[in-house]
Amino acid sequence: MIQIQSLVSNTECPPESEEWLGIIRNNLFEGEGYSLYVAVFITKCTHVQATILSLLRRRDFVAAEGQYESMVEQLTAADDELQNYANTKSDYNEKFDIYMRNLYCSAIIKGYSYLLLLANFLTHHASSRVPLHQLRSERAQFVKMVRVAAQSILDSIPVALGPLKTGKDKSPRVLFDSIKMVWPLTAVYLVGPTLPEQKNQAEIALTFIGKVVGVRQALNTYPGKMPLPLEARVPLDLMPGEASSPASSK
Repeated sequence: MIQIQSLVSNTECPPESEEWLGIIRNNLFEGEGYSLYVAVFITKCTHVQATILSLLRRRDFVAAEGQYESMVEQLTAADDELQNYANTKSDYNEKFDIYMRNLYCSAIIKGYSYLLLLANFLTHHASSRVPLHQLRSERAQFVKMVRVAAQSILDSIPVALGPLKTGKDKSPRVLFDSIKMVWPLTAVYLVGPTLPEQKNQAEIALTFIGKVVGVRQALNTYPGKMPLPLEARVPLDLMPGEASSPASSK
């Protein structure tokens, strides 16, 4: 899935993605709607994170200020569209669509962690028209979104890995289900704002997938360092009791 590779590599999806998704939208088979909306959300997420990454690497406070609210609105609108579909369409089955839901949650983790970086960055822009209290409030919401999504992924572990852990089922389907958990768990493990206990749970699951199931890719996850300005990692004037929740380089 091209969207996933772009999500992992912090790059934007190919320009043709919108056209491809449009074709799929016009030729949907029954039960494919949720997968389409997840793909659309991931495509929007890759655009947001790639744009933010470019702004931060250039240390462009003026452009960051100009695009901040647009980045928030784009990601929020795409998320609202997906949630509206899931809440109103009868073909959405949360248990059946667990893989796509985990992909969606991994995109939430990546997308909102980059909005967090941008909000952190703007707290250091003295002449910013975005008020500091707004940045603080939205920053807290971004952290919450990341952690809720991370917990959703972790809560799916018993369903995805339970049969393998009990040794009752080692069918190809179950093995494939464990492979599909690698990226979502990696997002939980690596992205900064997730809780320490969430990172620990993700690491345990990845180790199980790598050592017991034999999916070596699960053992190749490690925190990397992406060159980003310090202002993006630590916000100005933390409130009492507020954690910096540094966003990941991933």
